[in-house]
Amino acid sequence: MLGSLRRALVSLGGKYVRGVTSVAPAPSAEVLAAELVSECDALLAAGKRINWVFLGAPGVGKGTYATRISKLMKIPHISAGDLVRDEIKRGTPLGAQMAEITSKGQLLPDAIILDILKGRVQRGVEEGERGFLLDGFPRTAHQAEALKHFAEVQQALNLGLREEILVEKCCARRVCRDCGRGFNVADINYPGDPPIVMPP
Repeated sequence: MLGSLRRALVSLGGKYVRGVTSVAPAPSAEVLAAELVSECDALLAAGKRINWVFLGAPGVGKGTYATRISKLMKIPHISAGDLVRDEIKRGTPLGAQMAEITSKGQLLPDAIILDILKGRVQRGVEEGERGFLLDGFPRTAHQAEALKHFAEVQQALNLGLREEILVEKCCARRVCRDCGRGFNVADINYPGDPPIVMPP
């Protein structure tokens, strides 16, 4: 399955995924996507869930790829950051506590992140979701250990990208004043073998 995933990531725009090389003749994105979905459906038919974690530096594309794979496989993309922002936005007591901590520029304690993540994962199990694609968590060995207590992760994908490109992408992040949605204005076009092309 990992081979199918790697090939699908390349077909979804991941020309910079380490360890992935194109094979001639390259199958179409549709063929690779169908292969990945078929393998995942077989696992689900066997009573298993698809629980994957997307790892990597800020700006590497964890959220982008998790979102694309989520749509393809009909598995929810769970972003730890989105869970925190949602809790704060809803104005819950926990959200107020998190807002107070983050307004001081401090990191949230693992216990708080684990609590909201565990609740979201358990809700997904109860609602019959096919699994999850986790983005932005775990960030530490302690968090990874804690995650094992409430979720079985089958794949951890560690995405990599050259440092100068990561810096350029992070510096080009923007937020829409009207809707609050994040977007990126970087137009990456680095020659090489393979070339790294990432339009905005």
